[in-house]
Amino acid sequence: MKAKEFMKMILAGMIGTFLYESIMRFFPSFDILKRILSLIGGNLANYSSFVLFFLIISFFTLLYLGNQRGSGISSLAIPRKPQYIAEHGFHCSFGAVWNFLYGSAFIFDENYVYIEGPFCSRCSAKMILSSKNWIIWKTYLWMCPKCSSAVRRPTQFLYREDEIIKKRVERDLRTGDFVAVGKKEKLVLRDNTTYLYRN
Repeated sequence: MKAKEFMKMILAGMIGTFLYESIMRFFPSFDILKRILSLIGGNLANYSSFVLFFLIISFFTLLYLGNQRGSGISSLAIPRKPQYIAEHGFHCSFGAVWNFLYGSAFIFDENYVYIEGPFCSRCSAKMILSSKNWIIWKTYLWMCPKCSSAVRRPTQFLYREDEIIKKRVERDLRTGDFVAVGKKEKLVLRDNTTYLYRN
């Protein structure tokens, strides 16, 4: 999850708690809420229990809504794979290949980019994480289990590669800065380039 999105979630919870406390303090008649909640579940009539209940419900509501969009708070979970595909292709960066889908989870939803990878640029197999330990430092790699090729992961974007690729694909689709290709077309792949399959 991005730090900014995490802070938004915390802030939303704090605002919700503050609003509830203010209502209960300045409008005592709202104590009827406690009575209603006590009928639903005894412990919910307790102030702290209700606040906890409210935060949990709010959190999972945001998580569900975000997951339907494939963005935002959904970064807590595995992004939802689009079911309605508008475009698809792949992106080359950091010496590896990422496949992408551009579409929506539901027919009337907003389109978003879904990333899969990294894949080996030589044999197209899914790469796995690896590392090499030296005396005073550690090198992080992607290894191909099929052809044994190795690619050094970018230190600047370590553990954020998928996020960076997603942003680059979104940028290229938005600006039209991509290469349109056929699925069986033989290519000399260029780094930091988005390739879009022709429909």
